[in-house]
Amino acid sequence: MHLLTEEAFEVYLSHLRRDGVIAILISSYHLDFEPVIRAQAAHFGLEPLRLHNGSGAGQDWGSTWMILRRRQGVVEEPADSQSAEEDGDPLPQSSLWTDDYFSLLPLLRRD
Repeated sequence: MHLLTEEAFEVYLSHLRRDGVIAILISSYHLDFEPVIRAQAAHFGLEPLRLHNGSGAGQDWGSTWMILRRRQGVVEEPADSQSAEEDGDPLPQSSLWTDDYFSLLPLLRRD
C-alpha cells in the first residue's frame, strides 16, 4: 500500500522526466486500485489512462494497467483504452492515500 501513497508519488515524480510516464499494474481479483490511482493523478495534476490487455492462451484473464502522464502525446492510446472522461461508470469515492492513512475496505470488489 505504501507504494500508492502521496509520499511515494512525490518520490516517483521527482525522478520522472518531463515526458515520462508512471505505469502501475492494478490487476487484482479482490481489490480495485483504480480509484486510488485516479485520486493520486488528480492530486498531482496527472492524466490517468487505463489499459487492459486481454488474456492469452492458458490465462484466465488479462492484465490492467494505469498509465499516468504529465501531458498528452507521451503514450499513444490503443483503441481499447479508457481515459477519465470516457469512463461512464462512477468510481467509488476514495480518499487520497498517505503514509499515515489508507484503507482497503472501499476497494473490495463486489462482483
